[in-house]
Amino acid sequence: MCANPEVMFDVAKEGYTAWFFPLIGAGFLALSLLLLWNERREPQNKRHWRTIFMVAFSALWTIIALFGTLGGYLRARSARSSGNYQTVEGLVENFVPQPYSGHATERFTVNGVPFSYSDYVVTPGFHQSQSHGGPITSGKYVRIGHLNGVILRLEVCR
Repeated sequence: MCANPEVMFDVAKEGYTAWFFPLIGAGFLALSLLLLWNERREPQNKRHWRTIFMVAFSALWTIIALFGTLGGYLRARSARSSGNYQTVEGLVENFVPQPYSGHATERFTVNGVPFSYSDYVVTPGFHQSQSHGGPITSGKYVRIGHLNGVILRLEVCR
């Protein structure tokens, strides 16, 4: 047990951090709309099916990315603020760090509850690996608030 744990992550305080994911689609949508507008403006050019496909694909990407990431964040924040999540505490065991180059997930268990995440996966929960400055290491005492394995709150004893 730890008397003064340090809060390292709280989804309620972090805010929506996956804004870049739908923004990529919005950028391609803007570019493809400019291309489509340019093709319509010049009479000798006809609309190309590739440009129309780019508009449709980038619009679909933006909508799915926005609803997927924002929806996940809102569900996580709602669970955190309502207290509708599980809490586990204990020593970090079976710790397998993510390599700096990625291509794997960081994994560990706390009192038999498994957790895994990666710096390279978009999630509203905690996902900072040890190789990129994350606080979780083998044998550390932690308290984790989670919803189906997504870490909503992380407290670490120093």
